[in-house]
Amino acid sequence: MTLKSVFIIIILFLSALIQASFLSRFSLIGGTWLRYANIVLLLVVLFGLFERRQKKASFAAAVFGGLVLDLYSETFFGLWISVLLAATLFTKIVIRKYVRIPTFW
Repeated sequence: MTLKSVFIIIILFLSALIQASFLSRFSLIGGTWLRYANIVLLLVVLFGLFERRQKKASFAAAVFGGLVLDLYSETFFGLWISVLLAATLFTKIVIRKYVRIPTFW
C-alpha cells in the first residue's frame, strides 16, 4: 500500500466522520442542507476526475468511502457503495468518451 492510498483512505474516513457527526447538526439559511451535503461523494468524484485514465484507484476509493458511509448511515447496507461506484463509473465513462488530451505532435 502506497503513501498516496493511505492518505486517500485517511481523508475519506475523516470526511465521512465529519459529515456524519458534525455537519448534520447544523442548519444554514433556514434549512438543513448540510445534513444532505455529501462530502465523500464530492471527494470521490474529484479523485476520479483528476486521476489518470488508466488508473483504477478511484474505484477502490469509492468502495472504501461507500463502506464508511454505510457504517454511519441508517439506510440498508450497500447503498452508498453502489452510489459511489456508479458515480465513479459515470465519471470515468464521461472522461473516456468526451475528454481529449491535447497533443501537439
